[in-house]
Amino acid sequence: SGELEEIEYVASRQKQIILIIVGIIGVVGGAQIVVESAVKIMTVLGVSEKFIGLTIVAFGTSLPELATSVVAALRKEMDISIGNLVGSNVFNILSVLGAASLVRPIPIPGGFIESGLVIDYAVMMFTSFLPWLMMRKTSTVTRKGGFILLCCYVGYLVYLIMKIQLVLGFSKSNGASRLFKDEDKEGRGNPPSL
Repeated sequence: SGELEEIEYVASRQKQIILIIVGIIGVVGGAQIVVESAVKIMTVLGVSEKFIGLTIVAFGTSLPELATSVVAALRKEMDISIGNLVGSNVFNILSVLGAASLVRPIPIPGGFIESGLVIDYAVMMFTSFLPWLMMRKTSTVTRKGGFILLCCYVGYLVYLIMKIQLVLGFSKSNGASRLFKDEDKEGRGNPPSL
């Protein structure tokens, strides 16, 4: 009886490991398809790579974390949800940026101020600090807090869309038929940066 239980335990553990691997492949593969398809569409529309990175790629590559955290929350595994959130952000900032910089240095075209990323960096730092403000007293992110966080992200997307409209208006005033890319190959005035 003891040997049978041990065999069943080993078989169950192997099954769970296989399911984890299959799940990771499925989620990552699905996110990759979403990113590639969206990038192709946005490229055809003439939207800059910077905007694509801030929106479509950021959302697509975060789908695995989103799925994992939501499922963990539904199953009341809060430690997994928080650990996934903190771990993925630390990994993205340190490992991903570090590895990419080792392969090739990452310049900021036109410098930090001229690149138009000042507001984006400010938003990043503020949103990193915001959850702590919500949890400092109760150690809980309530439904109200979650709603506020989602509204902040929607507001950021609205800001990016408004920047696109600004670029579109600039390009039309210069006789262009579509949104400017990051580079101005024809020597005209550079559009407002995305």
